Amino acid sequence: EVNQAYGTEINDILLAALAMAIYDWSGITSVLIHLEGHGRENISDDIDISRTIGWFTSQYPVILEIGLQSDISFLIKTVKETLKRIPNKGIDYGVLRYQTLETKSKGGAFKLEPEINFNFMGQIENEVGNEFSPVFGINTGNTISPEMKRTYALDINGIVSERELNLSFTYNRYEYKDSTIEKLAGVYRESLLKIIHHCTRKEEKELTPSDMGYAKLEIDELDEFEDEFSLIE
Repeated sequence: EVNQAYGTEINDILLAALAMAIYDWSGITSVLIHLEGHGRENISDDIDISRTIGWFTSQYPVILEIGLQSDISFLIKTVKETLKRIPNKGIDYGVLRYQTLETKSKGGAFKLEPEINFNFMGQIENEVGNEFSPVFGINTGNTISPEMKRTYALDINGIVSERELNLSFTYNRYEYKDSTIEKLAGVYRESLLKIIHHCTRKEEKELTPSDMGYAKLEIDELDEFEDEFSLIE
């Protein structure tokens, strides 16, 4: 029901809530996030991935602006438009970063190093079906070496299992206290609830520039145009 209000996808809502939570938690108004995706986007008619399985994993940085976070509507639309403007949902970034010669990379073109990683992996029910017991909650031991150097200060992973959204916050216990991350997780939950209540109470859908095919049009410019149009009517 939430996505009907602004024509959003689940990642738009989850990241808008994360942006709001980070602002409430730290006062930061612009945050650099490292996003992960399955990398199975159709980027070319010449590439057929229909006979493949698994994830290719696309990884790319994105900057979320939270300057007007008090306006939930503007925040959601800003995050939505930011993600919509990423070509092919970020799969190009890794290709360019690791295939571009150092002499051609224009200095700091690929030097962004986010401290926060976010990955929403979707709904496990669609993958497993009803014939199998839930696979989450089973202790499988360490999946990575305890000696591995952490890439991110905070690693957030989300998945929907048994009709519930589960989020895990992974961090270095020598860098953050448990209470600090618990506070952030609590603020994130509150932010999600605020967005849910806001979106489910809206009676009419609001369009954004990407819905109308205007990729370069800013949100406030579209709002001004709609206001002028309504005055003319």
